[in-house]
Amino acid sequence: MSLVISVPSKSFFAGEYSALNGGPAIIIATAPRFELRVRPGAGWTTGINKDSPAGKLIQQHSLFFNQFDLEFFDPHRGQGGWGASTAQFLAAYRLLHWQGSQDSDQESDFDHENLNYPMVARMLESYKDMAWDGQGLAPSGADLIGQLKGGFTFFEKRQKLITSLKWPFSDLEFYLIPTGQKIATHHHLQDLAGFKTDILDSFVRRIQSAFIGENKSELIAGLHLVSKELQGRGWVFANTEEYLKVLSAIPGVVATKGCGALGADVVLALVEKSKAVLFEALLKEEKKPYFSRHHISKGLDLQVESEMTIEPYNAGIFS
Repeated sequence: MSLVISVPSKSFFAGEYSALNGGPAIIIATAPRFELRVRPGAGWTTGINKDSPAGKLIQQHSLFFNQFDLEFFDPHRGQGGWGASTAQFLAAYRLLHWQGSQDSDQESDFDHENLNYPMVARMLESYKDMAWDGQGLAPSGADLIGQLKGGFTFFEKRQKLITSLKWPFSDLEFYLIPTGQKIATHHHLQDLAGFKTDILDSFVRRIQSAFIGENKSELIAGLHLVSKELQGRGWVFANTEEYLKVLSAIPGVVATKGCGALGADVVLALVEKSKAVLFEALLKEEKKPYFSRHHISKGLDLQVESEMTIEPYNAGIFS
């Protein structure tokens, strides 16, 4: 009697700062996947901090969650930048939603091909309530949407746009490389209130158009512009900036940028396919883990391993 809710890792291809203003972002969902393992129990929770967004959601709806034992599995073992916190929240929210939708049309709200935006808006509002203390900027929730939908996702909250993108560049590879750094980026985000992202927004849309038009040179140009703008604003951690210079000097690397706040945890590199084997060999020689287009993963998934009885509960989040 159990079920498993799995959620992909996430990285920002572009738009991590634009998204904070409701602007456009492109998110990549990759393996390895986080898992929330759910069994009948007495309310024990492993792997989720009670002060995290998921922990607060579980406490808020304790009458529901107390009928289970929850175990969260993080394949990155606490390494930042991959979306563990949002994966926890998304999985817990999914479980709460699933209990109210087994016999209704609400289950279709989580159809990845045709997301129900009112449901998405409710989920984002719930996440903001749990994740934001009112200081600085509220979290964008773009990573939640990317992990919910999977693959490459273009999300623009201001325009209520959620669309899928395909990787159409047969002669180009991308690599996501963890830096091994972990810094308190939330302090940085608290100091960002009132900043403008019009220029960054236009660069992210240029990258989106490059995906749609399968225009390799525009993709590279767009990423160069984003990376340069982030560095110019001082939004790239010093160690990340140095590592981007190292990567850029490798033959075949055509563009680099940091991913997420200050680019602190993960960096992105675009590499000519003809040089991909050499690039991977260099990473392996330095014992650097990496993730590429071969790791692109589907969105949130719920698997019932055995039938489970769930007590009716009015969560108050479905109307």
